Amino acid sequence: MRTQQLNLWAAALVSVVACSESGTGAEPTASTEAPAEEAAQPARGAMPASGASETGGRVAMAAGGRQAGSSANASGASGARAMTSMSTGGAGAGAVASAGTSVPSGGNAADGGSVAAGAGGMAAAGGGGISGGMPAAGSGGQVSPAAPAKPMFTKTRCIDPARLTLDKELNYPCDGVDIWVVVPKQCQEKSCGLVFNIHGGGMTDHATMDQATNMIALGNAADYIVVHPHKGTWNVAADKDVVFEFMQQVISAFGVDAKRVHSTGYSQGGQISWALGCEHADVVASIAPAEEINRVSDCWKTSKQPARPLSILFAYGKRDSIGGGYEAARTDAERVAMSHMLMGPETIAGAEGSKYWRQRWTSAEQTLEFISQDYSSTGVGGILAGHCLPMSSGETFVSCSTPVDYDWGKEVIEFFKAHPAP
Repeated sequence: MRTQQLNLWAAALVSVVACSESGTGAEPTASTEAPAEEAAQPARGAMPASGASETGGRVAMAAGGRQAGSSANASGASGARAMTSMSTGGAGAGAVASAGTSVPSGGNAADGGSVAAGAGGMAAAGGGGISGGMPAAGSGGQVSPAAPAKPMFTKTRCIDPARLTLDKELNYPCDGVDIWVVVPKQCQEKSCGLVFNIHGGGMTDHATMDQATNMIALGNAADYIVVHPHKGTWNVAADKDVVFEFMQQVISAFGVDAKRVHSTGYSQGGQISWALGCEHADVVASIAPAEEINRVSDCWKTSKQPARPLSILFAYGKRDSIGGGYEAARTDAERVAMSHMLMGPETIAGAEGSKYWRQRWTSAEQTLEFISQDYSSTGVGGILAGHCLPMSSGETFVSCSTPVDYDWGKEVIEFFKAHPAP
């Protein structure tokens, strides 16, 4: 029976591949430094002068898609809040530097005491330590950061948050599409990000997409609500708008962090992710399409561009003839890079001609990464060949046969974490 089901699925997939792209339309185109500090002359007991410091610098992805880090430019104290003490007679004791401000080195207190950043100043969270100065008076001299406001859960046309059980997957059917949603328990206390993980054509259940990426568990650990919309086979040209409408409902229903909305997808789901990035970059922070070229959007092949520079992680198999072909995929990556005049490419992992080759193009505002892989799947009698998703453990019929050099789900989450909207 299982063999018969797989054969039926394979036949359906071949049919989908042959016709699902036909309605896709024309080929698409498509650090700040901290502000200068002003000298502070606080009066006795007054608040120190503000010279806003700011976390600057770009976040760069290290090899393998990990975040390399960011630079913080601050003269004084860094961290969420800093507080300083006056050195003589307790003048200004307990003076507080408001969130994100710094006290200039050498600023004078009214009694002649000096306020020195890092030398007598103490940061409550990540700031400079004490170097010979007195801690501020008051209740231990500590300033606790304000608790973040709880997100508002709001009923929408298709989503009723009252039905929700935190950390449990729940389906909100809408307009003939199942919307499987998992909201981590911490997202009731703070606004979380959002990841749409969109399946490929002919996939008979949404669970396979999670099994192939481990996206629910990875998203939970990184404070993301994860959504698996499911329809079986997509009519991409029409359903891209349906999926975006669902995305807007989820954002409203669960108070999603507007800077952390992302889309990833496999095969037809990759097509939809390309379209969401092109047409809705004012909402979508970054995208990660896999095993599918950009077919339905107008961006990057014409003069049309996304509403803002969009960071993209794109993976494609050298043996994949289903998603448009490897050469077409390379062309898509190069068109995105050229249209935004990105610098590169730089090889950040593997090498040309190897089973795994990862390249990166960058600008001050965006990152493009293209992963070339030479894996294949044995699932469904090997019919998928290179049209597969690498994962380090577990196996589904859309998973590449192990061993592989990277795990797609993990790389997607790390990329999204590093590339929120500005």
